[in-house]
Amino acid sequence: GKPQLCSEDAYEGFLAEVDKLAAAGELGDDCSVLRLETCHGYGLALGKALEAVRTEFVLVVQHDWLFVADFDVPACIASMDMEPRLRYIGAQSL
Repeated sequence: GKPQLCSEDAYEGFLAEVDKLAAAGELGDDCSVLRLETCHGYGLALGKALEAVRTEFVLVVQHDWLFVADFDVPACIASMDMEPRLRYIGAQSL
């Protein structure tokens, strides 16, 4: 049959690749890998990750998205600092 996108084998393979990147420092110095017991899908996995974050701001980049244009991240953060009601800034997608 057709392979499942959220099969246990696919999930373990994905996590193994992420572990390699993190161990090599390719994901940044302060990056840690949060392993969930099962495949949760994007929304639930993001919720679990946000529970673990202790910073004021979070940049969420989905694994299959690319930034195709530069944008001023410090200006975005400054805007969020100045306006507490501003809780989300989205980047253009194609």
